[in-house]
Amino acid sequence: MQMYRVGESQTHQYYEFYDLKVKRDLWLYFLFFQVWSSWANLGRCHLQRLFSLEFGLFLDSNLVSRIMKDLELNLAPKQRIREFRLVHKSKFEGKNLTEILLKPEAEANLPEFRQMDEQSKSALLHTIKEVCSGNTLSEVQDKDWTMKPFEKLKDLGSKMKSWTIHKTMDSDAAAIAIDEKMVEKSFDLEKNPNLGHGYVSRRKTYLPCLLVEVAGLIRPGRMAEVVGHYFPYPQRDEDENGKRKPMRKHEYLLGFLEALHESFGHLIMLADANYTSRKLISWFQSKNWPFIMRISPTQKYLLKPLQEKFDADSNVIACHKILENDEFGGWVKILAFRRWWTDAKGVSKEKRYFLITNLLDEPPRDLWRFYRMRWTLENTFKCLPVLDKTPGTDENLLRGYFALVFHAVAPICYQSRSTTRTLAKLLELPVEIKKKEIVWKNLSTRFTRRLLLIAYRRSTELSQVLIKV
Repeated sequence: MQMYRVGESQTHQYYEFYDLKVKRDLWLYFLFFQVWSSWANLGRCHLQRLFSLEFGLFLDSNLVSRIMKDLELNLAPKQRIREFRLVHKSKFEGKNLTEILLKPEAEANLPEFRQMDEQSKSALLHTIKEVCSGNTLSEVQDKDWTMKPFEKLKDLGSKMKSWTIHKTMDSDAAAIAIDEKMVEKSFDLEKNPNLGHGYVSRRKTYLPCLLVEVAGLIRPGRMAEVVGHYFPYPQRDEDENGKRKPMRKHEYLLGFLEALHESFGHLIMLADANYTSRKLISWFQSKNWPFIMRISPTQKYLLKPLQEKFDADSNVIACHKILENDEFGGWVKILAFRRWWTDAKGVSKEKRYFLITNLLDEPPRDLWRFYRMRWTLENTFKCLPVLDKTPGTDENLLRGYFALVFHAVAPICYQSRSTTRTLAKLLELPVEIKKKEIVWKNLSTRFTRRLLLIAYRRSTELSQVLIKV
């Protein structure tokens, strides 16, 4: 059994450098895995230098590359950890991992959650943990009716405002992306006249779109870190004749964007075609906020020259143009790209993509590659399958539900790089609380890695980390 204390300098004299290149040593892999996890994979050269300073070993670049590749594929050496301890600076009040991990995030990001009594907090945390594991709110209530999940969520939602923004951020964010999550719920328009807001399906059953606007920080190769959400529901607006109509984005989104601009205006905004209205783009131009957005092919008056260029020459893959348009508040660049592929039936197909941006001096290829990072926000939605089980249509219930998902569950998923199912398993790990220590025993390395990632994100709260292998 060997002991490792994070931050403590040790020298291992019994390692033979050339033996390491021939035989993969699990202990060496695990030490490197700890450094790699704790320092968020800052690069091969940096890890070489850090490893030599902390452990007195210099690893050549080929060995480092091999170890990093294996760790990326396998996550960690396939062995169990005998004991894993996180030593906190203050005494723990929680008795389980749900209160230790979820409660600090909820209290830090949701002022309305802090205003609730301890019994309600525990019930909400237990409810959201059960939802992460795949249960519905009805199933949670059937298991333990004293939790009263519907009432507690409504109570939390009634205290909340339309939007919430978590203003703290890391300096390594490359961009900020905004997207909408739409959940369709069937209902009878005659029985619920106040719920219809114009987004009505052609089917016999009316399906309103419950919109949630979500903003997240973008980092290459990682999930987006959710920093805010806006809940424009129910949308109630009427025309001159008193007929209900849907609200446009520039009518309800500007307040949320103003708040985002105060904290993240120096980052490039990435958005899809739902946000390329003239008034929103003009607002971005007035704020000098750099943006890259997708344009729908239906805007023919803007895309006609590019479409004609594609039609005239079948060999053209990409093209762009720069124009000054008063409707967009100044100079913009429009980029076009098309690709071909053959489907399963052997039919050749073509699709064309268009972007609009106010970054006029950047190369088109770099803009396309940068815009592709917006998909990391979609990957965040995929890591939060609880969104697909949105309960009911009650406004306060949905406010409380989405608030806990985006500002308590999503940060832990981001820190541990886990889905909600994995997070639920992580919260169910057997743990012992010893004053200022959290102790896990006989723990698999894949969960150790996730706990190390959380410890790295909360390093200011911890005094040390102890691991026995």
